[in-house]
Amino acid sequence: MSIGFSPPDINKVRGEYVKLAKSSHYQHYDSFRQRIDAGMEILMPGIVEDLNAFHGSLASELTDYQSIHRSARKNSRSLAIVTALALILTVVSGAVIWSTGAASDQWLLLLVTISFAVAAAVTSAFRARARSVALRIEAESKALEVQLERRTNASVKQAFTRVLNETLGPENMLPFPTVAPRLVELNTSAVVPSSTATFLKNFVEGHESSAIGIAGPRGSGKSTLMRGLTSDAEHIDRSVWLTAPVRYDSVDFVRRLYLEVAKKVDERNGGELRSLRRRRYSSVLIGRTIIGAILFTIGFALIFYDSYGGEIFSQPAFSATGVAGMILFTSGLLVVLLGAVASLTRRSYVFGGGVTGQQGYAAFLAREAITRLSFDRETNTKSKNVAKFLGGSLALEDENSVTLKDRALSHADLISELRKLLQAFAEEEDSKPVIIVIDELDKISLTTDLVDTVNDLKDLFHIEGVHFIVSVSTDALLSFEQRGLVARDAFDSSFDTIVPVRALSLDESLQVISARAEGFPPLVSAFCHAWSGGLPRELLRIARRCVEIQRSTKEAQPVELLVRTVIAEDIISLVEAAMRSTSTAAKRDYLHQVRLHARLLREGHVSTGSSVSIPKSLQSIANVAALGEGLITYFATSVRVGDAEWSTPERYREPLEASARAMALKGEPEEIRAEAFEKASAVLLSTHGT
Repeated sequence: MSIGFSPPDINKVRGEYVKLAKSSHYQHYDSFRQRIDAGMEILMPGIVEDLNAFHGSLASELTDYQSIHRSARKNSRSLAIVTALALILTVVSGAVIWSTGAASDQWLLLLVTISFAVAAAVTSAFRARARSVALRIEAESKALEVQLERRTNASVKQAFTRVLNETLGPENMLPFPTVAPRLVELNTSAVVPSSTATFLKNFVEGHESSAIGIAGPRGSGKSTLMRGLTSDAEHIDRSVWLTAPVRYDSVDFVRRLYLEVAKKVDERNGGELRSLRRRRYSSVLIGRTIIGAILFTIGFALIFYDSYGGEIFSQPAFSATGVAGMILFTSGLLVVLLGAVASLTRRSYVFGGGVTGQQGYAAFLAREAITRLSFDRETNTKSKNVAKFLGGSLALEDENSVTLKDRALSHADLISELRKLLQAFAEEEDSKPVIIVIDELDKISLTTDLVDTVNDLKDLFHIEGVHFIVSVSTDALLSFEQRGLVARDAFDSSFDTIVPVRALSLDESLQVISARAEGFPPLVSAFCHAWSGGLPRELLRIARRCVEIQRSTKEAQPVELLVRTVIAEDIISLVEAAMRSTSTAAKRDYLHQVRLHARLLREGHVSTGSSVSIPKSLQSIANVAALGEGLITYFATSVRVGDAEWSTPERYREPLEASARAMALKGEPEEIRAEAFEKASAVLLSTHGT
């Protein structure tokens, strides 16, 4: 079987480029088409070279499948020889029995015929397996072809975006996607490593057990951080994820956690057992089948010699020979039959394998837990006594019946049984930790319920080999950081550490967006970072809005337009939300003035500043509005997209990082917030026009 797809050539790459350039997403760049074509022609040979290397790796992978197919066909041919041998034996024995008239020995013909049928069944099964492998190779070939097609599309799109950058740079414009469906929070999205993620991973791997709180505001990426740890290849099969309920019930919460742990243990152990059954399928089964066929052949020869040797060769027959032949014949037939059954049921009986005692114990506890938590069990025992007299005309009998029903597990019972299961699960593999993640704990509205939840979990903390990671509120972080200064509470007395989720750095924000949107300009990603404060949820929202603005236009737009549109819209939304809860006339006047200026900014007009004094309670809005106006001015006067501008220049880093730090603190108290906003505004002002 040959490779089902060929490496792409330059014509294939050129065709993909033409199709991409003519798509509706890029039609607004038609006026630059001639210059873009020339740039793409320069990059195409390099694209073809990279794709040929990628094709070579795919072809190597497909070659491995082909070797498996050749092995399967070789085994099938070996068994075909066994089947042919059985057929020859059937014909010969039938001819001899017919010629000698030994009707009483027709059982021998019957056994040989059965052996032929068994051998034929085994051969048929292995031929079916070979065909199945061939079909898998065909499917794999198509899948690899799809991978190559996607790689080709991605390479062409990346090169196209780069050429667009180089072409539009002198015009102070950047290429921009008009569709980006992955600019949302996705469980399947790649988790970008961050300093907080590295600290969390090192803490878990450096301790035998731990209780860790993950603290941060809504949208700061707590769930993503925990998902990144549990989705790691080393931890995914020993991690349990539970989302805390908004309304807390202590018994139900522990019951749900107990059931989730039991399901994970059962799933993991069941997978191991199935893996053991499949181990060394072909070699073990084929080897035993061939050995059985050899034993069967030798046994048949001995029986045949013992039964007919005296008549055909005029030699005396020995009963001992017949007994030995019968033993070998029966043994061989039994092994071949077992091989047939194993083949037809697609199972390999590997003797001597099994799970360890501790794995078996954990699996047993898990199955018991699943049954007990999912069903109400009831056991009914009956006994009946009968005594008869006078030939049965008089009888006395009594009957007893006892019904036992499992009682519902109490909270203390659930905690005790869950601890036992976690201990058994952790002891399966001492080198790998068990990670229990409790997400959305900060959503529990009542403080008393939140404290009760932590106290319930506290009874499960610090089991050797088990690590609990819990998302908590910023209040919990404050309580933990003030430990020893005030009275102890559930948080500072329960957790080993509470890890604050730090805002993303500029480089991390660029990675988050590029992982979800191909061709997204890094310079615009840098603006998204500055205005979002490095909060992942805000970062993705702002990036989506930039895409929507670009999609609504018919031609390429300057970066400054995206910046002022997004900032002005956000300031207007912030002001209108404050208007709904403002009662005094002074506050309303100020908010109306800020909204008017934001509308002017959105239309591209220069702001003249507000003549209304700022109420103290609205100082945070004033800080955000002032920083937003500063960013608009900065991008309009200082940011230039030069030739081959593929990354954010270092000269932009300081003002954008300062802005992001300020925006991350916009909800903090005045003393903390004011300093950050003043510094950011000063940095932006000092770099205007540079």
